[in-house]
Amino acid sequence: SLYLPYTLTTGGVQSATPSQSIGSYFVRGGLEPTRRLRLTAGAYLATYTTFGSSLDGRFSVSYDLDPSSVARFSIGTGFRAPLLVERYVFPDSALIEDANCVFLGQGNPHERPEHATEYELGYAHKFTSASLLDVSVYRTNLRDPIETFYPLANQCPHVAYSFPINIGNVVYQGGAVEYQVREGDVTLNLQYGINIAYPFNLPAAVSNPTSGGTLVNGQQFLNIPQQVGSAAANWNRGVWHAGIEAMFRGKNNELNQGPYTLVDGSVGHAFGRSDLTLSLANVGSDVSGKFTQLGGGVPYLGNGPNGTLVPLPTNRYVIEPIGARLIFTVR
Repeated sequence: SLYLPYTLTTGGVQSATPSQSIGSYFVRGGLEPTRRLRLTAGAYLATYTTFGSSLDGRFSVSYDLDPSSVARFSIGTGFRAPLLVERYVFPDSALIEDANCVFLGQGNPHERPEHATEYELGYAHKFTSASLLDVSVYRTNLRDPIETFYPLANQCPHVAYSFPINIGNVVYQGGAVEYQVREGDVTLNLQYGINIAYPFNLPAAVSNPTSGGTLVNGQQFLNIPQQVGSAAANWNRGVWHAGIEAMFRGKNNELNQGPYTLVDGSVGHAFGRSDLTLSLANVGSDVSGKFTQLGGGVPYLGNGPNGTLVPLPTNRYVIEPIGARLIFTVR
């Protein structure tokens, strides 16, 4: 559904200060029909003076397959309310006009909340008192997401506006695996996840706020890496402690760079109620640099003329190189 703003004339511009009142009400409960089965449920009502109310709920169930294994499932709904600034109609003098004679950032008083239905299925198994495996898969169906409409055609000398709309549907789905084990003074944590996020029914004139660029239906949103992972080890013995962690980000990451891994480490010593720790960040100085490289990021395929796919330029972002920090804590 597409909801257009009020007619942008002098008489149609809202002049009152935007405001709203919010009321929240909820009820939650749990039930354990058997020693192995646990049920929980909740209902949540939110009322807004600006757009109405939303009734959402959540239900979850967990079942002990054996003394060392448990399976779980949950389903729930939720919503995100429009921001007041997204609903407010500004006078033209308060907006910025770009090179295409388009006024950027206009509000839409007909904008409505976006709603989501979430599903999750999980399994956990304890091998020993010191080792645990947890696996989960999820899917989120986002309805009427709030997107930004931008007229693609050059409007000059006519005037056009960009504004938020409710349109299309979005899917987020994936899974995660986590393994924890403790051996003597060392604790090891391994994690790996797959995140898939793609739109449905988004026309070329719509830019998802997650991506900041034109999208192709059925393709991954920009800035959401499909693969993520981490490995962390911590050591404690008496007054000494140390740790190291490696964090991996795959393609399509937030920095618009190729796959990268960040490594952090620390070592410290306790003195009674105080502690002195040396912490190192980005030990390998990966994806680091002084400045953002405009247009230097990994290109993203988007909609081009006549339905063709064209590489859309992205900015290449960087983080700080290796850095050291000395931390003194008193408890």
